[in-house]
Amino acid sequence: MGRAVCRRRSDEQRRLDLQNLIQQAAASAAAPLPASSMTSTTKEHRAERIKAISKLALGILRRCGDRCNLTLADGSRVREWDFRHNELSLSFRRRVDVDDRPATLVVKYDGEKVLTASWTIDGFTRRSYSPGRWENVLRRCDLAPALAGSAGPTDRR
Repeated sequence: MGRAVCRRRSDEQRRLDLQNLIQQAAASAAAPLPASSMTSTTKEHRAERIKAISKLALGILRRCGDRCNLTLADGSRVREWDFRHNELSLSFRRRVDVDDRPATLVVKYDGEKVLTASWTIDGFTRRSYSPGRWENVLRRCDLAPALAGSAGPTDRR
């Protein structure tokens, strides 16, 4: 019977492995994708990612966004939801009484638009998406207990 030998890696080996991984990740992120690699699966993945992020942002807006209804000069009405937390800003606008107008979601991070999504009943009409660390900030806002949208503080004395 063979005996399994367990080797422990030194801290120095772990540090070197981590540095190599970081260098490989930086090199792959810095290299631009060739035009031929932009396949339909990549476009589909991007569209699915935009849908998922939009659902996440709309969930935050529903729970804790400021809501208002505006009446425009032409008599049409707009429903507007806004949310701001540190560098993150979410904005959703939808025409209430006009069916052909799209709903629009805009996500800004540190003053820059990082996601714009417009859609109608038929589906997306316009998408603009810039991946980055703002996605993690959005996820943290979704998970933050202070932003969970509770009914209010309760006194349990």
